[in-house]
Amino acid sequence: MTLMWGYPTKRWENINTILQEQHFQKLVDLLLDYKSTDITIEKLARDINSIPGLGLSTITKFTHFL
Repeated sequence: MTLMWGYPTKRWENINTILQEQHFQKLVDLLLDYKSTDITIEKLARDINSIPGLGLSTITKFTHFL
């Protein structure tokens, strides 16, 4: 449900990329790390750039629910 919130239909390509197993697992690992540490803007920027299709809008949807 988090992924569906607020997405226009033209961004489905990004969602499909993020949901590929290797990218999704990396996202899960990042989010688990975020729960136990402080997040700097530099770390957030590096993490966003490390996963194809991931952008500020998507990562903030996840972090909002952490």
